[in-house]
Amino acid sequence: MVGISSGIYPFFISIFQILFLSIGNIIGKKLNKFSKIPDNIWSVLAGILLISISIIKFIST
Repeated sequence: MVGISSGIYPFFISIFQILFLSIGNIIGKKLNKFSKIPDNIWSVLAGILLISISIIKFIST
């Protein structure tokens, strides 16, 4: 669509996925050191975030 070969898309997707996961991991570690919230609360918040995103996607389609 934008003039890029279709064989390059998987490469870009893998690079950006690794990049964003690494950035999220770094931010998560710094946030965990900064706050004294127990780990199980972070798990609950992550689940609530995923459920919220799925509900918003379901409603918007």
